[in-house]
Amino acid sequence: MSWSAHDLEPYAFQRHLGIKMAFVPLLFGSYAPDLLTKWFVYGVHIFGFDLKASDPVQFHRGWPGAGFTHSLLFGAVVGLIFWKVFGSKLWGISFLIGQWAHAITDTGDTVGTMLLFPWTHHFTLGAWAYAGQTGRLTDAGAYFSGLGSMWDLVWIVYGL
Repeated sequence: MSWSAHDLEPYAFQRHLGIKMAFVPLLFGSYAPDLLTKWFVYGVHIFGFDLKASDPVQFHRGWPGAGFTHSLLFGAVVGLIFWKVFGSKLWGISFLIGQWAHAITDTGDTVGTMLLFPWTHHFTLGAWAYAGQTGRLTDAGAYFSGLGSMWDLVWIVYGL
């Protein structure tokens, strides 16, 4: 997981790429892979129930699980839906760019992503530790104590 890059990438892309993009679908695309999964990776307490995936890593990035949301195919399918069903090519391409940025950025951790789903090989660079299964604070500590903080700095500088 990238703690700040998923927020900063859409801004930097819209500001510096020189192509027309809609910010809302760009940001939504950047959040989409984790939108429904992170709650169950970290655990959530709702109405007296504690909900947490029994194997958070498998649930978040694996198959079976929601790992397909971190694939290039997922971004293409949802982008195509925005374009063809809702009639907005701009929103489709913007979502695609945001989601692909998220999926590619998440290859930097030790778990990686299934970029070419349905092929379930995980592409990983191993630059920072994936620690989502240990909770939000430990995950943040693992990310910022490794090269993850440098990755966020890249996006801060590029955005400025």
